[in-house]
Amino acid sequence: MVVVYLDKDYVKRKTGMDVEEIIDLLNKIGFPTEEEEKLVVEITPNRPDMFGWEGIIRTVLNYTGKNFKKYEIEGIIGRVENRSKTRPFIGIGVVKDITDTDFLIESMITLQEKLDQTIGRKRKKVAIGLHDFDKIKGNLVYKDVEEEVFVPLNQKEEMSIKEILERTEQGKKYGYLVKEKKPIIYDEEGVISFPPIINSERTKITEKTKSVLIDITGTNEKAVKEALNIFVTSLSDRGGKIYGYE
Repeated sequence: MVVVYLDKDYVKRKTGMDVEEIIDLLNKIGFPTEEEEKLVVEITPNRPDMFGWEGIIRTVLNYTGKNFKKYEIEGIIGRVENRSKTRPFIGIGVVKDITDTDFLIESMITLQEKLDQTIGRKRKKVAIGLHDFDKIKGNLVYKDVEEEVFVPLNQKEEMSIKEILERTEQGKKYGYLVKEKKPIIYDEEGVISFPPIINSERTKITEKTKSVLIDITGTNEKAVKEALNIFVTSLSDRGGKIYGYE
């Protein structure tokens, strides 16, 4: 089971229901839920769409007949050139103009971590990168390199790939997933991501972020598409509009 922790007041506001009603409904439909400091919900592995806050809220609304939403792509707003052979599949989606930003970073990190660890097989099969879209410059290129230098997420200085793998927590934990050549995603200004290890500090999401670019890379095309669909629909539930890359 995947355990998700949600802010109780946020869920109440989004569903229009009391905590007791929410707990009762989720327990009845097969997702054991209890009230602690937060709402604690256990999700079965076959429902990755519910691994984040928005998916749980969507399920509650659907079962009470309050929400049956159709998700549509507004248009194509960019291009990604895929040259990688080490992790050969990539999916890019953008959700712009998110109106509900309460707990946005916390909910995105929850969904990212749960998907990384489950359908992502601890990032081996699928890895997810999140970026502030307003900091992305132009189209993207995804390719394998032997060396690169950039400022990784939550760092202040440039580091080489070798330094990232040896000195950062993510590099030490996931470095075994990359071999001789390393996959890098570039925009027209430089590196935005070194999947499945770490993003660039330049495109970091902050409390001011209202438009998010999601990069999904991996070794299984179906899993990459599934993770991307889950992420863009979740952010769409916060009022954002979905855009694609070709």
